[in-house]
Amino acid sequence: MLRLASAHRVTEDLDTVTWTPDGTSKTPIRILTALGATPTRNGVDIGDVHIDLIPVSDYDPEQLPDDLDDAMFVVAHAFALNTATPIRISALNSLHNEERTVTAQVASSAALVAMKLGAIARRRGESLHKRVSDTYDAYCLLAEHDRDGDVARLLAAAKDALGPWCAIQAREIFDANAERSKGWLNTGSHAMTQITAGQLRTVGTLFADTIDALDALDA
Repeated sequence: MLRLASAHRVTEDLDTVTWTPDGTSKTPIRILTALGATPTRNGVDIGDVHIDLIPVSDYDPEQLPDDLDDAMFVVAHAFALNTATPIRISALNSLHNEERTVTAQVASSAALVAMKLGAIARRRGESLHKRVSDTYDAYCLLAEHDRDGDVARLLAAAKDALGPWCAIQAREIFDANAERSKGWLNTGSHAMTQITAGQLRTVGTLFADTIDALDALDA
């Protein structure tokens, strides 16, 4: 929503990435609980807001998971934490004519695309339906921010082969299986149903082609 500067879609929770020495969310959950939050399976609840805490820590590339999608989950979230930039966020309570403003570190558009592509690849069981919003988010981010290849260039420069992996995922989701992805979107909101398979192919191919071209130059 913040990177698209619009009321993009309804969401159930707020995802946060936090660095911890042990790579678990135990410490941030303990701190937030001491401040009044309610612990949950994947994070905490603060009032009616559910916050998912996704921990990352320093990692050795040689010790990443053998499963490539799981490995890229680690790499993408570390990339998100390292490339986040501050954004000033204001919220208005029109009922009480009250405005609150905070500054928070927000993941870059490139990191959000990488994490969304990774989420689609790893969806299983009860979370399978979230492929719809993941696909929509990734498409909107690319359509808005990758017109000149900016997202692709940032990911092509990322460590541990994150860029080439994202290119492969984008080709599979937006090009080779564009009709399937369009079918997912058809089960979503009105805005989602308006995106065509051709539009999916356009943004996905441009993104993947740019990464592949930059990767070839570095080879």
